[in-house]
Amino acid sequence: MEHWTCVSEEFGNHAWWACLNNNQLYNFGSDWQRVYEILPEIAGPLTEGALSLETLPERRSDFKAWLRKAKQSEPERWREDPHRFIEREASWLRRGVTTRYMLLADQEAFETGRLRLIYVDNQGNIVQETRVDADEQTITDVIMAWFELTEPLELEQEGITGDRYRITGDLGRELYQLTDADFADP
Repeated sequence: MEHWTCVSEEFGNHAWWACLNNNQLYNFGSDWQRVYEILPEIAGPLTEGALSLETLPERRSDFKAWLRKAKQSEPERWREDPHRFIEREASWLRRGVTTRYMLLADQEAFETGRLRLIYVDNQGNIVQETRVDADEQTITDVIMAWFELTEPLELEQEGITGDRYRITGDLGRELYQLTDADFADP
């Protein structure tokens, strides 16, 4: 943990409050979200999501227009798995509801050297996640991507949509508002 908290100059200044390395207090195993019960502010400084009730309809409309074009340009990929196609390509829409991110050092991180990068909404729901290398360049890239309102390459290439933000999830259905026409073949 000491090595990881100092691996990036960008993170080093925040490690004193962001690193929960007391095993007696914070060892929740796979139920890591229990940490919110102790420290609800742990996810870091809360930022505004890019989407608001005023901008959501326009962003959703842009997404649906883009989806129609994307299905036509890549019909084989669309037909292979429409849900996966939409979830992969809609990360910019989900980024609008993301209000913070976390790097978790779970058991797998200690075994592989790859931290769990999680983007969450203002209720602590996982929007999307991936694994990233725990090296200086990658951690710095993750931090800088957040401030630039972009996504780290790992999230773009290997990211997994949070269950509730999947097409069939309650928050995903509300965010995307897809119709039968949206699912029609090109």
